Amino acid sequence: MEIRVTTVAQTINTIHLQRTATPKLWRRAAFYFVISLICLIPCLWQSRIQSGDLASHIYNAWLVQLIQQGQIQGLFIAHQATNVAFDLLLSGLFHVAGSSLSQRIAVGMCVLIFFWGAIYFIFQLSCAPARNPWIVFPLIGMLAYSWVYHIGFFNYYLSVGLCF
Repeated sequence: MEIRVTTVAQTINTIHLQRTATPKLWRRAAFYFVISLICLIPCLWQSRIQSGDLASHIYNAWLVQLIQQGQIQGLFIAHQATNVAFDLLLSGLFHVAGSSLSQRIAVGMCVLIFFWGAIYFIFQLSCAPARNPWIVFPLIGMLAYSWVYHIGFFNYYLSVGLCF
């Protein structure tokens, strides 16, 4: 009989812990969502994303679409294995969302991958759990829109974010 009472008590404690953990989980998810939206503001407020090499990536995605549809004769798609991640992402989105929206989605994804990869890297470097590495959030946000973003090296930008 005593074992049964202990089991019931453990079950009640488990249910109580799950109920108290769920709001914390939602708050944490909402916090990450808001931080991600803040990071995406520069991608969304401009009428066009101004980044040096982005125009050539968009042109390549448009050209790939025309070649695949057979509208351009004499050109073919040369398949490469390196330095094409952003181009493949943009080409895939170009078929679904068009030029303007696909570049915003692809660039936004790269910004978030870079940002959260850098945050994860900093969290792993902070040895003391009592330290709060969130203090570097504005610095990482500025780094996310730094020279590499401005020049438009999105393949490099994406790979660095994934390597963190």
